[in-house]
Amino acid sequence: MKVSIIGTGRMGSGLVKTIDPYVDELIWASRDKERIESIIHANKLSRIVPVGKLRLGMGTTPMYQIGYLV
Repeated sequence: MKVSIIGTGRMGSGLVKTIDPYVDELIWASRDKERIESIIHANKLSRIVPVGKLRLGMGTTPMYQIGYLV
């Protein structure tokens, strides 16, 4: 199963922690690269690795994409 989550707030980080063991591929995007990396390290989400930047919509803010390398 492939899942995409945007955001590192309560809902986004809670979803990632809950579904991490059950999905084949996860893409997690956020504007804040340091926050997403701190959540990964604090919760020992070792299968999640950075794979690059993602631009969404017409804005200029990059979204940092975290996902499994398949």
